[in-house]
Order: sequence, then structure tokens, then C-alpha cells
Amino acid sequence: MVKNPTQVRTHRGNLHGMYWLGYRILTPVVHLLSRPRWDGLENLPSTGPFILAPNHMSNFDPVLMGYFLGDNGFEVRFLAKHSLFKVPVVGPFLRWWGMIPVLRGSDQAGDALKYAHEALVKGDVVGIYFEGTLTRDPGFWPMKGKTGLARLALDTRVPVVPVVQWGAQDIMDRYVGLSLNRRRPGLFVRVLPPIDYSDIEGDSSNHEGVRELTARLQRALGEGSEALRGETGPREPWDQKLEGGPSKDELTSLSKWRRSLARASRRQDILAARPSFDRA
Repeated sequence: MVKNPTQVRTHRGNLHGMYWLGYRILTPVVHLLSRPRWDGLENLPSTGPFILAPNHMSNFDPVLMGYFLGDNGFEVRFLAKHSLFKVPVVGPFLRWWGMIPVLRGSDQAGDALKYAHEALVKGDVVGIYFEGTLTRDPGFWPMKGKTGLARLALDTRVPVVPVVQWGAQDIMDRYVGLSLNRRRPGLFVRVLPPIDYSDIEGDSSNHEGVRELTARLQRALGEGSEALRGETGPREPWDQKLEGGPSKDELTSLSKWRRSLARASRRQDILAARPSFDRA
């Protein structure tokens, strides 16, 4: 059984201990790499526990979300894959921050939801990436989500707050490293209104209710992403089980191609901006 991470208290307005230190470390990193912007902060509950449910596009997302929440005075416990806890420097911080490890594909995977349940009952804020992993949708749209978040919500009856974000993929595309850009791309985070599921009765044993709450969150993230990006998303979310989708290697190749295209575009912009001189 996965050991329960260190319990933390949720503070709003003032960060404490390792959260304060983490925020101070992330602040110059985020501003060096990007221009962060957020709105919809009025949708974050001012009291009590809640589940934060962001879409997941980039390995930079945890840095972005950690900074965003710290910047608004929230200490949060995210579910994170267990392998991250073994990474030097990163692992100790995750443990100090009270993040919850997820052992994917094992008989201990359910422990994460159990510890998340305990955290919510105690009054903490818990963050869960609804899709469970990086989206495989080629256009970075939210793919079909997992039901674990809905089951946890019905068992605890806490607010579920969807969050959409855009821009992290320009800093760290899927499965590739940081992309340094002098023009610092914009990072946009929008907090959406909490999902209303007061009409859904029962707990996680209500399978129809679990499916309905999952569908409502799916729609909120899809429509919220469209509004944030100013684009029309796919009619149906990408379903990895049905469509298979790009492999990790294929996504890596696509990311490298996108990065090369961006570099070529920047070179063309630089050349176009150069003054020209007529030779005698």
C-alpha cells in the first residue's frame, strides 16, 4: 500500500512553509519563460475544501498550476504519478507539499483516491487532472476523462471547480524539454464556475450519477477551452480506448516538428525585421 503523504493544511491568502518556498522558487521561473494571465478567480471557493479539475496538455502544467494557485493564496494537494516522487529534487518537494502519489496500472492505484478523500474530509483542496494523463488529442483539446474524480466528488459532496488553460504547450510540448523563447508566450488560466451536481443523488455507488457528473465536467472543460482559445473544438472528445491515438513516440515526433516550425517562423520574422541597405 502506498504510504499516505504528509498531511497539510489549506490556507487562503497566506502560504506557509514549503508552499511559500515553492511559490518563491516558481515565480521567477514562470515569469522568465512566459507571461502568465488568469481570470475567473471569483469562482474559487473562499472557504471549505474543493476539487480543482484542470485540463492537461503539457509537462509544464504542474508548474503552471502550482504557481497559479500559490499566486492566489491556495495550498493544494495534486494527484501525481508515482515515478515523479523518485526524481531528484522534485520528489522531496512533492512529498513536502503533501502531493498524493498514483501507482498507475497496479492494485494500489485506488489508494490515491482514498488519500484524496481523507484530505477533502480534513478540509484540504485536492487537484485532479480529469483526463488522468496528458491529452492525446493532436490539437490539445481535452480528451475523454476518467470517472475517479466524479466518484470522489459524490462521496464527499465538495465543490468541483473546472479550470481550463492554454499556452503551456508552447513552453514544454508533450514529451520534449523546455522551449526557450525570447518572446515569452502567454500562459492563460481561466477558472470556470463550479459544476452543479446537486440534483445527482447518492454516492459513488450511483453509477449513472457518476457518468452524468463526468459528462458535465467533460462539457465544461470542452466549452471552456473553446471560449479561452477562440476556436471550435471536436464534436466528441478524443477517446484513447476507441481511437488508440498517437503513441508516445509519435507525439514526441509531432512535438519536435512543431518546435522546428516555430523556430523557422521566428527566423523569418527576424529576417523580415532586419533593415535593408541598397548597395551602390
